[in-house]
Amino acid sequence: MDDEGGSDRLGGSSTGLLATSQGGHWAAAAVGKGVRLKKHQASGTTVVVFIYDTDPTAHVSKQFEFFMRQVAKRNDTVRFVKMDNVDAEIEDAGVPAILAYRGGDKVGDIVALVDQFPDDCELSAVSLETLMRQHRIL
Repeated sequence: MDDEGGSDRLGGSSTGLLATSQGGHWAAAAVGKGVRLKKHQASGTTVVVFIYDTDPTAHVSKQFEFFMRQVAKRNDTVRFVKMDNVDAEIEDAGVPAILAYRGGDKVGDIVALVDQFPDDCELSAVSLETLMRQHRIL
């Protein structure tokens, strides 16, 4: 399906659209406030929502997004979406964050991702994926 929001692998846009990936293609779904996942609620598919800071100077969110894209590429049976923190109703201090849904139910979250990494841990796709597995998101 085409991406209506001009998104890529971790789709999303400021227009209130979420995009989900399947085989590298994005399907956009309109959302209001909060996260609504209609299509995959009954399927049992894991949907990972990456919540990012919309501030263009939010370098931490950009850094996490870079590695999240790599995690998404390696986990093609999981749907990854990107949503700005304003639409997700999460304060700036709580982002970047991850929410996970399976069968329409929230099964996990990691709020304030930065705080989950020890000071001596280097952020990478492997360390991010490991953290997600520890929280049973993947």
